[in-house]
Amino acid sequence: MRDHQAHGGRIRSPFAVYVVCFIAKRRLFWRWGHSALDEVRRLTLRYEDSKSKDEVYGGLLYLAENVAKVTYNATNPPDPFDDDAGAWVVSCLRYVVDKINDPEFATQAWQLVTRIEP
Repeated sequence: MRDHQAHGGRIRSPFAVYVVCFIAKRRLFWRWGHSALDEVRRLTLRYEDSKSKDEVYGGLLYLAENVAKVTYNATNPPDPFDDDAGAWVVSCLRYVVDKINDPEFATQAWQLVTRIEP
């Protein structure tokens, strides 16, 4: 588990989320999106069963799940996830941005979403 400074506080970020980010940024690894999703999903289920709820952490897990789904679907697999996972990425990011409530973070998040890579 890693912590990051943002909005004057800390965001817990498990290694599985870093793995999803690593995979999503590298086309060669996209086929591993399903495996990465499995790891994040285990954390999400544990989060859902826990009594204390860190809403930013939960939002980050849901965001990572959907990024992993979109990444895996980009490989045109025979067993794709639902095609609305991309919309859920934006929805989950909006949730995290709202919970963090930091204008600088919000600007960076939306710049990332709208950036077009060559």
